[in-house]
Order: sequence, then structure tokens, then C-alpha cells
Amino acid sequence: MKLSNLKLETFDYKPASNSLLAVVLSSPMLSLNLLKNTELETRNTKHETKGQELYNKYICLSLANNNTIMHYKNLILSVLFIFPYLNVKAKTVKQFFIKISPSGERVKYGKFKIKKFSTKFDYVKKNLIIDEATTNDALLWVNHEIQNFPKEAKVLFFIHGFWASLPYSLNRSTKKFEKYYFTSDSSNVCAIIHIIWDANSINYKRAVKSLENSTKTLASLINNIPQTIDHKYSLMCHSMGNRFLFETISKYEISTKFEELILMAPDLDYRKYEKHSYLFTNLASSVYIFFHVKDKTLLMSKTYNGIERLGRMKKYKDNTNIHFIDCSDLNDIDDIIDMYNKHIYFLNSKTIRKMLENILK
Repeated sequence: MKLSNLKLETFDYKPASNSLLAVVLSSPMLSLNLLKNTELETRNTKHETKGQELYNKYICLSLANNNTIMHYKNLILSVLFIFPYLNVKAKTVKQFFIKISPSGERVKYGKFKIKKFSTKFDYVKKNLIIDEATTNDALLWVNHEIQNFPKEAKVLFFIHGFWASLPYSLNRSTKKFEKYYFTSDSSNVCAIIHIIWDANSINYKRAVKSLENSTKTLASLINNIPQTIDHKYSLMCHSMGNRFLFETISKYEISTKFEELILMAPDLDYRKYEKHSYLFTNLASSVYIFFHVKDKTLLMSKTYNGIERLGRMKKYKDNTNIHFIDCSDLNDIDDIIDMYNKHIYFLNSKTIRKMLENILK
């Protein structure tokens, strides 16, 4: 599968000469008029304003001084102060959440507030109280938040796995999505909607019970997508999130059709997949199953459940809509713990990240 190349957005300086630094270095005595006519073109208004202020404050210090030593001192200061503004971050995908409770059918929703050391839920509130709404209302709110994106843009729904609703896990996934995913200009994905379910229990059996109690709400959410989201949409599930999806689509009638369905390291009884694979093909035009035969997290699940998991097996089924992707030979997992566990490679492997971006174009 051909991987797409990442393209980072950069500042484009267009002064009277070829570049600002070329002009400064070539002429010890610059005129104020030349600098005033220099334009800093950037897509980021904040950086444009700061860059212009720094021109006035620091570069101009070197204009009126005829002393060579003083001039170059000011020149060095100018370059040092402007340097941080020469680079602009690549675009980042918007990340929202819809939080499902196993005790009721109403959901909490909002967007993630991603900071340097933490990720927090920024809930939608009404009269200072966290709003609890229907899945339809939550989706309508998300659609309103992304309405400025082109209609051909895509929304990725993401269902996490066991323990992945804990603060540490959420912080890790949201930050890696922000840093590595859909930053290229060629990427069509404009938003990730995290479907958060109660997977915090240290007990595996209780987590399964939690997802079983939440299937009705998930079914409602999925069925409401076509009439609420104006963009294209795909679905990705990781680990136990695949079991959550299977328990839902095997229990309720689902009418929604995703463009792509990605089953990442599925913690699912492989026999259930073999018997009910049509449920997945009914849900999406194309289905991708990522597996790693040495996945140690799923090995523990196999031991607990007494049956092999789909995310560890080479089960190639003849179906033009189902594609199995073997990740067993990955050698670029960049997380020390996952180098051993080989389970969260969709976040930790550059190869898989690029492959996913290519699939979701």
C-alpha cells in the first residue's frame, strides 16, 4: 500500500529582496522604509502580529547605528528573536468526545482540552451544568463545530479499548493523534470523535459488563450519524473497543454505512468473527483488520478468555471488502513499553500511522 508523504506548512517570507535574512546580511544599513514595506505572509494571524512587532522592536535597532560591532550585535538579537516565528506548526485535527454512561442512554459531550502535560474533558455546559443530551443532540453539536470544513472532509469516529478511558491513556492517545495524525495538507480527516465508554475498572469482566450495558446507546449514536453529520465518516476501534462494536451490531439493527471500518488489534473471539463477518461488511464499504501474532496484551486476553483473539491470528477470509494487514514484522515501534507488548502500534509505529492515513484519504 502506497504511503502518502507528509507536507508541513511553513512561513513564506516575501520581502523586497529574496528573503529577510538575505537583505539584513547583505546590507549593514537598512532603511526604515524597506522594512515597513516588508510583509510577513503566514496563515497564522497570531504569528503574523508577533512577527511584525518583533521587526519594529528588534531589527530596527540596527538601522540607526553606524558602529559595526553594535550593528552586528543587534543583528544577532534580531535573528534570535525572530527565529521561533520562522516555523509554524503543521495543522492539527480537531478532537471531540461523546461520553457514554452504562447507567443511562444520555451522553455527555464536548471537545478535548489538550495541554502539555494533560488532556481534560471540556464539557458542553448549560447554565454552568454539564449538559446530558441524546446522542442525536451531541452529534448535531459536533456537526456545528466542524461546519466550516468542506463537505468532502472526513470525520473519524474512534472507540477505545480496555483501560483507555483512564486519564493517562486518554492523554497519550489524544496527544499522539494531535502530533502524528492528519497533519498533511493532503489529509481529508478534519476531526476525530472519541466515543468514550466506562473501561476504567481494573477487572476485565467488569469492563465487559460495562460495554454490554452501553450497547443500546452506542447503537443509537451510530444510527444517528447519517442525519446529523454533513461530512464523510469512518470508524476505527481498538482492542476491546472491537468487542464493544461487535456486541452492539450483533444485538441491534444498524442502518449506517461507514466508508471504512478499521478493526485495530481486535480483542475479539476469532470464532465470532468467522461466524458473523457479514455484520462488519454490512457496516462499511471496506473493512481493515490489523493484527500482530506476537501481541502480548491479547495473549493475556486469550489466557483469560480461553480462546484466541482475532488480533493475533492470520485469518485470511476470501472477501473483497475485508483486508487483513499483518503487523508482525514491524520494526519501528517508538514506545519502549509497546516494543514489548506490541498492542498500541497504531499510535507508536510510523509505518502504521502512514498506512492509516492512506486508508482514510
